[in-house]
Amino acid sequence: MRRPIHLILDWDGTLTKRDTLVLVSRIGYRRHAGDSETDIPPWITFGEAWMNDFKKHSQQYTPAAAQRQTVQQERQWLQSLHPVESNSAARVQSSGLFKGVKADDIDGAANSYVRDGELQLRTGWDELMQEVLRPNENPEGNYEKPSASGSGTDGPRGEVSILSVNWSRRFIRSSLLAAATSIPENGEGSLPTYIKDRMTISANEMLKSLDSQQSDKVEKEIRTSADKLSHMPQRCQETLFSGTYREPMDGEPFVIYVGDSATDLECLLAADLGICVRDEPMGSTQKELAETLRRLDIPSRHVAEPSTRDPRHRLCWASNFEEIRRSMG
Repeated sequence: MRRPIHLILDWDGTLTKRDTLVLVSRIGYRRHAGDSETDIPPWITFGEAWMNDFKKHSQQYTPAAAQRQTVQQERQWLQSLHPVESNSAARVQSSGLFKGVKADDIDGAANSYVRDGELQLRTGWDELMQEVLRPNENPEGNYEKPSASGSGTDGPRGEVSILSVNWSRRFIRSSLLAAATSIPENGEGSLPTYIKDRMTISANEMLKSLDSQQSDKVEKEIRTSADKLSHMPQRCQETLFSGTYREPMDGEPFVIYVGDSATDLECLLAADLGICVRDEPMGSTQKELAETLRRLDIPSRHVAEPSTRDPRHRLCWASNFEEIRRSMG
């Protein structure tokens, strides 16, 4: 029986081909279209305010990027960005952009974005999830029926969850369900059912009226790398805090984290296996992460290359989800 896997995926730029925050914002603008009494600034205004805050903070912060040589120094820098990110979210919230937005608005927008190709998931996202979720094989090579809990005497199954700084959990789930419409429903074990009823999605919810409707409400905002780390399994957090890697014991899943940006750095280093998504050519956030790893002298191999027993070599990179899926075979 294969070891159970907990696959944790970032959303923007990892599961999706491009950042989706502007698509989330468009839901609010549509809700207020034609409302002459509402004076909401254009989206570019919020982006410019964030950039001004970021540049000012970066210029004042020490040590500067070139002088940060340790993981701890980089973690402190990433944590220092919390006011920049929180202030940005507060500006949007106080503007009233999402006031009056309803669940149906999000679901409808997600469906139209996926249908029209404005929101595209990376090729092979569904096969990767199904590879993790499929039942174990018994010694005769036949699939064992999973138990209702996904574990127990019928053989453990994997788990897939999403960990993101995105502003709407509802939007993420609705987008995945819209993209999964071509996947056949075949009961509890189907991917659409898993996404709808069982997948844990840890992200923010700017649409506050929806929090009471969602069972996976996130009590603390997720804005920085450290915030994301706090949602990782405890064993993984302890790995990064202590600097000592401990392999999963019997009953503990092997944790794989997949991300694409500096906001994913701590989760990538804390997981049993961290995988950086890298396009050709690399996007700006991918390039920033790769340069950070080089500066910190953290080695990374292609996911298809043989692994080593050296606990320092737990970071990989992949060009696509098919490469990741094959590595699990």
